[in-house]
Amino acid sequence: MAVARTASKSPTVVVIIGYAVAILGGLSVLISILPSLAQVTSSLTDPSALVFVLLSLLVAALGIAVPVLLGLGIANHKGRRWLFIALSAISVIALFVLRPSFGTLGIWWMAYLP
Repeated sequence: MAVARTASKSPTVVVIIGYAVAILGGLSVLISILPSLAQVTSSLTDPSALVFVLLSLLVAALGIAVPVLLGLGIANHKGRRWLFIALSAISVIALFVLRPSFGTLGIWWMAYLP
């Protein structure tokens, strides 16, 4: 009796695809955020704006973390995909909660969501 083999991608291909998603997604978000970050960090001359600048950088880091975590979820083939996908979903929820206060900061994929 022959056992049917299912066509599946090798773990190496999946890892390469995952890292490509993480790198390209992170770079595209970083490029879309750069004008906003330049404007926010230009207010560093005022000490009272330091908290706002730090929180804006935190929101920017969350925006960059979403595609990176999705890419790591794709690349992880050991069974912890759900952890990276869950962390990515939590980051998206945090960005939507912080959206009224900080706006989208130019994150391109947030502009298409309601």
